[in-house]
Amino acid sequence: LQLPCIGVALIEKAAFMSIELDELQETIEKDGWISEYQNGANQHGTKRSPEADTYIALSKNYAAIIKQLVELVPAQKRKKSKLEALRDE
Repeated sequence: LQLPCIGVALIEKAAFMSIELDELQETIEKDGWISEYQNGANQHGTKRSPEADTYIALSKNYAAIIKQLVELVPAQKRKKSKLEALRDE
């Protein structure tokens, strides 16, 4: 299977994102999804952590890249997922 140049670039981006998502996940598992903030003397509270925001955005982009990569593979060469096979039974 020969991928066009765009496919190679997408694979490299997906690999980078996968590593970053793993690292963010470790941080979130250790520190949690929520962080505390304080703006001045009287304004404080909790919000979603910057790592959580980054994880959410990056995971959406990662899913989009994986979808693009799957679409580059000709339909007849794609393997059915187990879920598709069960659905087709």
